[in-house]
Amino acid sequence: MWVPGESDDVQPTQQDIDELTIKAPEGVESGTLYFDRWDFSSNINKQATPDAQIPKNNRFLTRDFWHWGRLWEWEQFSYSDELKDLVPTTSELAELREMTTTVQTALFGKVNNTTIANASSKLSAAGIKRDVSTGFISGKPLYTDQEKESGDIGCQDVNDMMLGFAMDYYFNGNSSAAENFMLVFDYALDQGYAYGSGMGTNHHFGYFNRDMPKAVWMMKDYLKSESRWDEALQLIQYWSGLAETRQPYDINRDELVDTWYTLHLPRLYAALMIEDETERFRAVKGLSEWTNGSICYTPGTIGGIKPDGTAFHHGAHYPDYASSAFGILGDYANYVNGTSFTLDASARAILKQAFMAMASYCNVKEWGIGVCGRHPFNPNECSIKSKNINAFAYLAVDGETVDKDLASNFLRIYETATATTAMNNMKKKFTALGIEKADPMQGFFTYNHAAQGVFRGGEWMVSLKGFNRYVWGAEIYYSNNRYGRYQSYGSIQILDSGDPVTEADSRFLEDGWDWNRLPGTTTIHKSWSALNSPYTDATLKQDETFAGSNNLNGTCGMFVIKLKEPSHKNFTPDFTARKSAFCFDNRIVCIGTGITNSESASNTETTLFQHAILSDDEAVEWNNTVSTDATINTTVQNADGMIFKDQTGNYYQVKEPLKVIVTKGLQTSVNNKTKAATEGKFASAYIDHGAAPSDASYEYLITIQPDDSEIVALKAEGYQPYDLLRKDDKAHIVYDRETGVTGYAFFEETTLDNDDYIVNATGEVMAMIGAPDVDGQVDMSVCDPNLNIETIDYTTSDPSRPVTHVFELKGEWSLVGDNDKVSVMSASTEGNTRLEITCQYGIPVTFRLENEALLANDKTEFRSIRVFGSNGKLCVNSDAARVRIYTLQGRMIEETEKNAGVRYFELPEGCYIVSVETSGGNVRHKVML
Repeated sequence: MWVPGESDDVQPTQQDIDELTIKAPEGVESGTLYFDRWDFSSNINKQATPDAQIPKNNRFLTRDFWHWGRLWEWEQFSYSDELKDLVPTTSELAELREMTTTVQTALFGKVNNTTIANASSKLSAAGIKRDVSTGFISGKPLYTDQEKESGDIGCQDVNDMMLGFAMDYYFNGNSSAAENFMLVFDYALDQGYAYGSGMGTNHHFGYFNRDMPKAVWMMKDYLKSESRWDEALQLIQYWSGLAETRQPYDINRDELVDTWYTLHLPRLYAALMIEDETERFRAVKGLSEWTNGSICYTPGTIGGIKPDGTAFHHGAHYPDYASSAFGILGDYANYVNGTSFTLDASARAILKQAFMAMASYCNVKEWGIGVCGRHPFNPNECSIKSKNINAFAYLAVDGETVDKDLASNFLRIYETATATTAMNNMKKKFTALGIEKADPMQGFFTYNHAAQGVFRGGEWMVSLKGFNRYVWGAEIYYSNNRYGRYQSYGSIQILDSGDPVTEADSRFLEDGWDWNRLPGTTTIHKSWSALNSPYTDATLKQDETFAGSNNLNGTCGMFVIKLKEPSHKNFTPDFTARKSAFCFDNRIVCIGTGITNSESASNTETTLFQHAILSDDEAVEWNNTVSTDATINTTVQNADGMIFKDQTGNYYQVKEPLKVIVTKGLQTSVNNKTKAATEGKFASAYIDHGAAPSDASYEYLITIQPDDSEIVALKAEGYQPYDLLRKDDKAHIVYDRETGVTGYAFFEETTLDNDDYIVNATGEVMAMIGAPDVDGQVDMSVCDPNLNIETIDYTTSDPSRPVTHVFELKGEWSLVGDNDKVSVMSASTEGNTRLEITCQYGIPVTFRLENEALLANDKTEFRSIRVFGSNGKLCVNSDAARVRIYTLQGRMIEETEKNAGVRYFELPEGCYIVSVETSGGNVRHKVML
C-alpha cells in the first residue's frame, strides 16, 4: 500500500513527516503485525494504482483512458444482461463447449522442460518456505517488476514459477510440483498479489501476468481438491481486467494496443474457465462485443487503428507493438471463427485494412528506421515476427469463406518465416483452394497518421518519413535510440536487396553507422555528445504541421516536410528547411529549399546514401569514376549533372552546382542503447551545404534499381525525365514527362502564372493532377497531412478536424461523379473554376474533373497550329508553340521545341493526345491514326 502525501485522500502538505502512528482496528486487543519494508520517499511513483484499499490514491490518474490503473474501477462495472434473463440457445452452448476445448488444446499442447526447470531454480533463489507448524510463509519480498530492487522477487518470477510447476504437474503428474504451485500461489497472496490489490503500482501488469491464467487452468482439478478454485479464478479474472468487458468498449480509453497484446487472450481464458455455462456465455459474449467495439477507428492520437490503417501506441504509429497485438487478435479470431462470438463485419474490415497496410509498409517483413520507434537496426523489433504472421491467415478465414487478399499475403510472408505446424496447415488450406502467394505490393501508399509515404515497385520499397506537430519523428528513451533525432527529417530509406529483402541486406547496419546521415535527411552534423538526446524519455515533435504524403490513384505519389527544429538543449531552433520528393515509376525527384540555420560550428548536409560495404575492394562509383580504393574521401565542388551510384545499384543525379562529398572506409560510431563505441565500413555521398547556410537548396533525381537500358538513358547527355516547374519557399512543382502527372507542394498560399491547370492555391497542401484521357478528363488528388487536433499532448482523444483548401483552376471544369468532399463553382476570375476540397485525417481526396476544351476540334483554337493524322503518320505544323504528344495513358512520347515548323512523326496506329502550348495556355487535341 502506497500513501502519497498528495493523493486525493490525503491533504497535500509541504511539511516533512515527523511521526507515523499505527492504530489497531477497534475491538482488537492484541496481535502481531508483519512489515516487509518501510520507505518514506519524497517522490512516489506517479503511476501509483488505485485499489480496494485506497480507491482514489492517485491524483495523477486524471485520464479516463489510462488503462493500467483501472483494474479496481473496472471491478465496479456490472453486466447489462442479468443472468436470470439470459437464456443461451442450445447451439450457442455447443459452440461455447467446442471453443473451450479448442483453446484448452492450444494452451496445453506440449510440455516445456526448460520452463519446468526454470520454476525450480527460481523457487530456490526466492527462498520461499512454509512453516509446517504455523503455516507462516517466508521468502524474499515481492514487488512489481517496475519497483523491485536487487534481491526482490518480481511478478514475472511468480508467473514463471506457477506456469513451470503447473506444467510439471499437468504433464508429468508430479505431486511435489503441485505442492510447490500452491506454495507460490499462497506466497503471492501473502505478499499482496491478490484480488483488489494494486501492488503499489501495477503499471504494465499485463506483461507479467500473461502466464498465470494458463497455469491456473492446468491446475483446475487440483485447486478444486484443495477448495481453492473460486479464489484462483477470481484472481485471474481480476488481473486480466475481464471486468472491463462487462460494459461496451469506451472509444476514449487509451493504450488499446497494449490491452490487445497482453490482456486479450488472458481475458478469454478467464471467461472460458467459468463453470456455470450461462455465466460463461455472458462473459464470452461481453468479451466478444467489447472486442468488436474496440476494432474501430479511434480518435486523435490515442491507441488503436486510425482511418488510414496505421496502428497507434505511445501516441504514434508503432508497427512493433501493432504487429504483436495483431498476432493476438489473429489467435482470438481463430478461436471464435465460425461461432456466434466471431468478429463482426465492421471489425473484420477495419482489421483487414490495418493488416494490408502493414503488408504495404513492410518489405517483406521489415518496416525500416522511419517508423522503428526506439528500436533502430533491430530486426527483432522492426519486423513482423514469425508468431504473428499467422494472424493474416486466421483473419482471412470467416466461417467457410476465405479472403484472398489476406490469404495470398500470408503465403507471401510465410515463405520468409520459420514455419510452424499451424502455419503449414494454413498454407495447405489456402493452396488447396487455388490461392497463390501475392506479388509484392506496387505503387504509392499514404500514411499521414505517421507523416509517411511508402513507394513500391518490383521487389523494392522506399519509406519517406517526416514529423510534425501531432506525429512524432523519433522515440528516445534513456537506454534506447539515444542518437535517433534525425530519423524523420525527410528520410528516404530504400530497402531493395536480399532474398527476402531486409534492412541489413540493403546495407543498413548499426556498427559504425553515422547517425547524422540517414538517406534523404537534411541535418546539422553533430558530435555524438551533442546529438545524444538531452532527455531520458522523449518523443520528438515540431511546431509545423505540413509533413506527410499524397498519392494519385495509388500509382504515383509525393512527400513533403516543412521543417523547423524544436527548441531543446543541443538543438538549433532557427534550423528550417522545405523538402519534397515526387515519386513516379522508379524515379524520385528530390527538392529542398530554404535550408537555413545559425549553426556555425557544424556543417549542414543532405545525405544521398550511406551504405555498409562488404569488402575493402568493393567499388564506389561517381562522376564516371569507379574506385576500389579501401579509403575514399573526395569532394566534387560542382556536381551539376553528375551521377552517384550507391552500393545496391540505385543512381543519384544531382541537378544543381552543389558540393558533394564521397567517402568510403572505416567509420567509428556509438551504440544507440549503451553508447559504447562501434566501428564499421561504409560508403556515403552527401551534399555539403556548409556551416550556417542561408536559403540553401538542392535538387537531385533518384533512379531505383534501373535496368541496363535505363542506365544508358540516365547517363546520356541531356537526360531529363521531368520538368521542374517551380522551386522556392512557396512551392515545389514537378511535371513527370513519362506519366504526364504534375505534383504540387504548396508550402504557402501561391499564385502561378503559367501553370497548365492551377492559377492559385491555399498554403500547406499537396496536389497531383494526371494526364488527360481521351474524354477530356483528368484525375486530381488533394491532401493536407495536418491532422488538425485541438489538444497537443502525449496522447489525446480529441478528433481530427476537417480543413478546407481552395484552388482556382484555369478554364471551366466540372466534377465527374459525386464527391461530398469536393465543391466546384465559378471563380471570381471570369472563365476559371473554384475548387473547395475538405481534407481530414491526412487522407488524400481523389476526384475526376472534365474540361470540354480538352476535346476542342475546332482548328481555329490552334491558331497557327495544324495537326492531322493519316496512314500512320502524324503531321504537326508548329510555328509559335511547343508541341507534346502523349499516349492516352499520359506518357509523353514526342516533344518539339518552339518554332519547330513542320514535323512528321511515324507512330503505331492508335489514339494520341497532342498538347500545344500557346500564349493563351495549353490546348489539347485528340488524334486517331
